[in-house]
Amino acid sequence: MGPISMGDMVGLDLFYKARMATGNPKHETKVSMGPFEMGDWLNEKGFVGQKAGKGMFVYDPKTRKKKDVNEEAAKALVQLREKMGYKARKFADEEVVERMMFALVNEGFKILEEGIAQRPSDIDICYIYGYGHPPSKGGPMHWADVWIGLPDLLAGLKKYDAQAKQLKATNPNYCYHDYFVPSKLLEDCVAKDMTLVQYWKKFKTPKDASKM
Repeated sequence: MGPISMGDMVGLDLFYKARMATGNPKHETKVSMGPFEMGDWLNEKGFVGQKAGKGMFVYDPKTRKKKDVNEEAAKALVQLREKMGYKARKFADEEVVERMMFALVNEGFKILEEGIAQRPSDIDICYIYGYGHPPSKGGPMHWADVWIGLPDLLAGLKKYDAQAKQLKATNPNYCYHDYFVPSKLLEDCVAKDMTLVQYWKKFKTPKDASKM
């Protein structure tokens, strides 16, 4: 499930109402980041997702199954993009995956840094069973560790962060966020030439773990 489908499923009014309740329509949190113009338009139209029958997609009112793209929203998106000076371009499948997954994995590293999760596999289990991440890839942290490789992950994050900063410098309407800024844990793993699993076993596993 991609981020647009996820937003429609959760309800696009959820974070909209939370923002408005603060008195600051531009209020941002880690789970609600701008730009908000398209989300505001959808809410004002009542296109708040599956429960309304329309969001960015159109849904069957009985089954809530996705039927098609919401053409009104698609047209509004084009107009909004032109108004804000965003340039449309084609994305290769690989870049789409990297932009979404690299940021997600990077946040996973930060979660581990902050002690919110005890071990990398906790995050993987959450995404396999909670979000439908392909089990064959072992969850996002395992995917990054084994399928991508942490040096390539680090290089990719730096590349996309540099691009984001460049976009902000050329268009003030662009919202820069730090989700591509590499976590210190990731940088440390790469500096030590270790996978995340190797690093966790050596530096984070309790000495008496074998007795637990």
